[in-house]
Amino acid sequence: MGLLSLGTPMPWEDAKKKSDYVHEHGIEQFLNVWDQVSKTKKDSEGLLWGDEIEYSVVNMDNDNRVARLSLNAADVLKNLQEDEQLKQNYEASWKPEYAKYMIEGTPGLPYGSKLEDLLKVEQNMNLRRQLIREKLGTNDVVVSITAFPALGAPDFLYPNYYRPNPDQKLISLSPELFKIIDDTTNETNQFTLEEDLNSCMKPSCSQSLFIPDQAITDHARFPTLTANIRQRRGSKVAINLPVYRDHLTPKPFREPIPESITSIVEHIAEQMNRTANNRNNTNDNNEESTLYSPVISSASESSDTESIYCHSLNESIPEVIKTPSQKINYTLPEVIEPAKEDHVYLDCMCFGMGCSCLQVTFQASDIQEARFIYDALAPVTPILLALTAGAPAYKGYLVDTDCRWNVISGSVDDRNPVERGLREAKQGETKENGEPFLKINKSRYDSIDSYLSVGPDYTSNTDPKSCHNRCYYKEKYNDLDLVYDKDIYQKLVNHGIDELLARHIAHLFIRDPLVIYNELLIQDDLNSTDHFENIQSTNWQTLRFKLPPPNSDIGWRIEFRSMEVQLTDFANAAFSVFLLLLTRTIRSLNLNFYIPISKIDENMQTAQVRDAARTKKFWFRRHVLPCKEGEEEDDTYELMTIDQIMNGFTDEKGTFPGILSLICSYLSKSEIESDILNQLNRYITFISKRASGELVTDAVWIRDFITHHKDYHHDSKIHSTIIYDLMNILEGVNQRRPKDLVSIINTVGVDGIFTQEEKETYINEIKMKLESSQKVNNEDMEEGFVKNPLKKRIFKSLNNCYSKKYRYPGEESEEENKEDASSASSSPKLHESSIETEDIKYFR
Repeated sequence: MGLLSLGTPMPWEDAKKKSDYVHEHGIEQFLNVWDQVSKTKKDSEGLLWGDEIEYSVVNMDNDNRVARLSLNAADVLKNLQEDEQLKQNYEASWKPEYAKYMIEGTPGLPYGSKLEDLLKVEQNMNLRRQLIREKLGTNDVVVSITAFPALGAPDFLYPNYYRPNPDQKLISLSPELFKIIDDTTNETNQFTLEEDLNSCMKPSCSQSLFIPDQAITDHARFPTLTANIRQRRGSKVAINLPVYRDHLTPKPFREPIPESITSIVEHIAEQMNRTANNRNNTNDNNEESTLYSPVISSASESSDTESIYCHSLNESIPEVIKTPSQKINYTLPEVIEPAKEDHVYLDCMCFGMGCSCLQVTFQASDIQEARFIYDALAPVTPILLALTAGAPAYKGYLVDTDCRWNVISGSVDDRNPVERGLREAKQGETKENGEPFLKINKSRYDSIDSYLSVGPDYTSNTDPKSCHNRCYYKEKYNDLDLVYDKDIYQKLVNHGIDELLARHIAHLFIRDPLVIYNELLIQDDLNSTDHFENIQSTNWQTLRFKLPPPNSDIGWRIEFRSMEVQLTDFANAAFSVFLLLLTRTIRSLNLNFYIPISKIDENMQTAQVRDAARTKKFWFRRHVLPCKEGEEEDDTYELMTIDQIMNGFTDEKGTFPGILSLICSYLSKSEIESDILNQLNRYITFISKRASGELVTDAVWIRDFITHHKDYHHDSKIHSTIIYDLMNILEGVNQRRPKDLVSIINTVGVDGIFTQEEKETYINEIKMKLESSQKVNNEDMEEGFVKNPLKKRIFKSLNNCYSKKYRYPGEESEEENKEDASSASSSPKLHESSIETEDIKYFR
């Protein structure tokens, strides 16, 4: 969500003049916090953590079987926040999100660090959903879905009387178009383009052709972000997602023109064609005739305006050649310059920031540990993006990607043409301070650009080369050409900040502040970090290294940001708990996940491919455990399936333990009550099955639901009744309707959705669903997919880890391979585990 403040935001023309001021004071605020807390240390036994879930409210028109995103969520949020303020021991906290149909929910207080605290996570998520449901109006439901499939399609909002309205003041006409219009001004019964444009409503901050500004939350931060990103960029954002090609999808696929510009386009085209026909009648019969199609440019590289200009079309293209008496049916790629054939075109911030995610934040005991955990989690970010994929549809079409990441990255990309490397700077084209614009490789919403940890002590003059244990970092891992502010970097280094952290902060500060409030410009730098957070909170990366607020004991934190929100509370809890256990395992076993940053970037793109969790391979480090004394480090990395990364495998090179087995090794050091172990086993087994492909991602499940619906015509279009039925199933899961619980088994598993009593009651329905699902999964698996057979996996189940020691896979008997995991309930209390730390030597 970012920094929310109250005040009057500056328009971009004023805000950009204050950029240097915010940068200067933001760095001062960082240094003040550094001086206060860089050497502080928290008790590792009392570290806190928490999650953040973004919900969407959907209105169900039951008479017409239409589901729409509901703007009533704003009133629901207001009521929830009132309860939070007035009620004692309230167990949830609520914040607005970018879109007015969204609600952000977090636990009222952070979770504790004890294993029994992990049982509170799913309970609190259940409670949050219930609290929202209690405030909903008639026919409204709450869902946790990454991308509402109809976002940006016609009639996707409730109330449904809002329409997008591109601002006529930002549409300029080319001289050629002026000439054509001038030639027809004397014709009767013709309304002019100006009259058509003046019929629009008030100016739009997003200028979207598809999403009205009423979908954006009213808080001044959000519309200001939207407008200032567009103005700084010099054009609207433009995202093109490849359409999912089914066997009846048109070739080429071209979107129709949206209603917001239909009358404008038809009016211009009619005048153009009438003028062209008049001219043709006076020309020689042998002269080739040329008709015109209007093109609305949403991506002008020279200014922030949109322009309508003429584009010549040869008469050999029959679908474009129209006579005045014919109906004009231009398509989107023919009139919108950035829109591409065979793609779904998205044009504003709401398409990205209107998606929902799951984020988890962890406290660290000190800055050293925070940086170590930050680096170790970086290679995991694309893995969990692929495992949580949940966005296979946009604007009423199936697309050929599964994740929101590139959409949201493009939706806030404020880089101008020079910074994007599209052209050289023109003479006199500089920043407000006269400095040249630099090429910046990524959007401000993207994967991290550098590692932070060089060794265990950043607050002394210890030589990093003398470090042991956690001194895993090598310069070759930071293999991107990092762009950073050299002056800020030097100031930080002069203050005693080490080079890696100084470059990280100086890299964040190449970005301009996007929202500056007049009333908050002057800050007390000793007691505020608002200017620092202004920059930090609008660098939306896969991980965020969070410094402590001034004068607090919160400490250093790491925010994990790549995951997509899951359809069920169980799955959201499972991934949250998994991440908490992973951070503890990294710290306890001193794991080394380093690979080059460029390979993480490559993995981020792979993660968004359709069904990547089951069908693609990812770069991952082969040797993740610390070396023995005197051993030479092996830092090789290779392509692995997510099944192999999570569940482990053995091959001719040896054994890779898998992340889940390493978590088992960490847990083996603790006493765990049986009820806690049973719950953790549900979560870890779910992650294992999702990684192996036995369970599919939400994106795969949603796509499968759509393509097998009776109203789907295999043309990539999603009928409104399909989305209604999808939302109805998700609400049925909330209400524990058996039929709907059974329908979602493929993505969360039987244990993830049914209680033991429900499993016994609906055993026949569950069995039938599992049998049909297995058949579909086998048919859907792509040829060439490298399977990781169960008998070759290292991880079997969490309970199994407690019943016997690990062995080399070759030492396991055939009987052991077939053995089911022993039930935790067979032991009322599991004491110190039989797995000793040295047992992980088998994985080296």
